[in-house]
Amino acid sequence: MATKLELSFQAKNLTYLFSSILGEKVYVELNREQIVYGTLVFIDKSQTMVVENATWIKKVNDVDWEEKVYESMVIQGPWIRYIQFDKSIDFDERIKEMEERRKRASLMYSRGKVPKISV
Repeated sequence: MATKLELSFQAKNLTYLFSSILGEKVYVELNREQIVYGTLVFIDKSQTMVVENATWIKKVNDVDWEEKVYESMVIQGPWIRYIQFDKSIDFDERIKEMEERRKRASLMYSRGKVPKISV
């Protein structure tokens, strides 16, 4: 018998936020003075991410930078220092949208419920 996966409200928020930032342009600073710029197409809770049309820039010395372009690049979580989005994302607005969808879904599902009759 299959069991329904119960997610906490915070996990649902994180899952929604992860999925809502897909397709955004990101700058990812990596360890050892490296930067990746591209379109975010996948991000996991373990912070593994895939960036398409990625431009990888590495500092060679104080003056020179090495630059390569990749069709797609997988970045493992431990390499990531921080992620910066090309344009600011209004997370408050996205959370409000998620709340509205959740309320609509709960109303839709509540209509199909059979009322309990106490005897």
